[in-house]
Amino acid sequence: MVFVSSSMYDAVMDLHRPKGMAITRWEDWTRPKKAYHWKPGRSAVELARAWFRCASPSMPGEVRDILQADGIFPDVVVQEAVPELVTPLPERGEGRNHDLWALCEAEEKKFTLCIEAKADEPFGTETVGSYWRSARNRQDKGERTGVPGRISAMLRMVGVDCSDADECAWAEIPYQLLTAVCGTALQAERDGSGVGVMVVHEFQTWETCEEKHQLNGKAFGCFVELLGGGGDGLCGPFVVADVQCYVGKVRSRVERWVD
Repeated sequence: MVFVSSSMYDAVMDLHRPKGMAITRWEDWTRPKKAYHWKPGRSAVELARAWFRCASPSMPGEVRDILQADGIFPDVVVQEAVPELVTPLPERGEGRNHDLWALCEAEEKKFTLCIEAKADEPFGTETVGSYWRSARNRQDKGERTGVPGRISAMLRMVGVDCSDADECAWAEIPYQLLTAVCGTALQAERDGSGVGVMVVHEFQTWETCEEKHQLNGKAFGCFVELLGGGGDGLCGPFVVADVQCYVGKVRSRVERWVD
């Protein structure tokens, strides 16, 4: 885990919304559906501000540091970045909404970077097992849902083939983390990069609770262990649906500010 307040940044070549509108200031990052999603001290606003610490948009130093540590992705250049990019997941239904997607290059090799921003919000309200159970219960009542098939397909992507997701090793892992790593791998395939990097960017602010940070940290640690990694920094590569994937987590301390 990385704790920093500032670092060196390189300008993003192209930062825009999913529909193409250029983003030239952090206030134009996104248009949230609900006001509480766009509040100082919470993840959406702080992620936007982190990419606008300089006059022009640029990768935050703590993200750059974890990518370049141990020479994994040296001299990173961001070619394009889009907040709230959605990647289709297996089966019909809602896709994976990346808080930020970026197509990057290191030593003339492309890789896909997907950011999951957190203040102290949990990784969703469902685990893989609980979401599977609720979907199967709906099926038993005659409702149509593709959730069980989707979960099975994503578990196969991470090397798990089981008929009951409620009984596999991933049952207690937050469903959001499974969709995050699978969505990263699928987006890398769409990008033609062949390498996906999923980074959780956690913000410690005057609005957050350290106990909730610790709960998220425990969940993330269990997730990384199941993938086959452990420890601080960028872990991997792990093979997710034939894509080389890395996962990591950084933390930023943010002082109270007035808009």
